[in-house]
Amino acid sequence: MRHSISAPQRRQISFVSTDIQVECRTRRRRRSTIASMRRMLAAVSVVAALGVVVAWAGEPVPGGSRLWRVVYVAHDGLLRDATVVVPSWYGPRRQPRIPLVISPHGRGVTAGTNARLWERLATIGHFAVVNPEGQGRRLALYSWGAPGEIHDLARMPAIVRRALPWLRIDPKRIYAIGGSMGGQETLLLVARHPRLLAGAVGQDGRRHALSSPPESTSSCVSLRSTRRRSRARRRGSRCPRPAPRG
Repeated sequence: MRHSISAPQRRQISFVSTDIQVECRTRRRRRSTIASMRRMLAAVSVVAALGVVVAWAGEPVPGGSRLWRVVYVAHDGLLRDATVVVPSWYGPRRQPRIPLVISPHGRGVTAGTNARLWERLATIGHFAVVNPEGQGRRLALYSWGAPGEIHDLARMPAIVRRALPWLRIDPKRIYAIGGSMGGQETLLLVARHPRLLAGAVGQDGRRHALSSPPESTSSCVSLRSTRRRSRARRRGSRCPRPAPRG
């Protein structure tokens, strides 16, 4: 004997079926979230153990360069990003020695935005440009020349070599360039690690570390010539002074 189901009963069965489907989807999402959290924790442990890890492969950009994202451990143990820009033709199969530019960002500027500001250095001058996210004493994007941040900037060549072992950096051609807060940190990097850099450019930053005319908005330092003048002074010979500005 067949039993007929009333309309209210059919609605109730439909509601129960819908609740079961929603519960199944919720459980699947929960399992997926737990799995992704486990993968993230595993990645964090690898970064903490090795110091750096490449987060994703090279991403081409319209200007003729390629971006690589690197995750590194800052001076206080926190994970920070760094965007490395290389020429589009450069890679594991074609890897001549190229100069490296360390570019600290300005106030509140992310590593990706700073990379877009200086990415043409990779295409015009065949530089590799590393743009670290940075970490100040308390804030990430407002480091203002904190000692730990300057130490991290000095570590950038080693971090890039470890993260991208196929990237061959010329140790005699390491430079720094930055604007605003990045200009200040560029000059502090020159002052605290004078043997690291071959030259540096600081734009619109505080220039207390170097003597420059008050009306100028940038400081360009050739550290190779500065070292030669220092050696000449120690030997007792006079070094020619630069020509006065007209």
